Amino acid sequence: MPGLAGGRKILTVNAAGSDRAAALASYMTNPESVPVLVSLLRLPSGKLPDSFQVLTRAEYQSQALLNVVYVTHRPPTGLSGRSRNLAGHSGTLQNV
Repeated sequence: MPGLAGGRKILTVNAAGSDRAAALASYMTNPESVPVLVSLLRLPSGKLPDSFQVLTRAEYQSQALLNVVYVTHRPPTGLSGRSRNLAGHSGTLQNV
């Protein structure tokens, strides 16, 4: 969404629980998943929407985050999100 200062943006990450917000933040900053997400969000005009909602699915093992995948998204204009094949849009995270 637009920030207070001109030319700046604010990214808000919301989820039901702190571990879920961390999973979404990991997906939104993963070098493998960001280009895919940007391509899915791009409007027919070639521009990116000013704001959007993204639904992801996180997979855990013994409370450790293993994988986060894109499910769908929704721009604020009310257009329906585009569901995609989850296998092609995953961002695998390596636990150290």
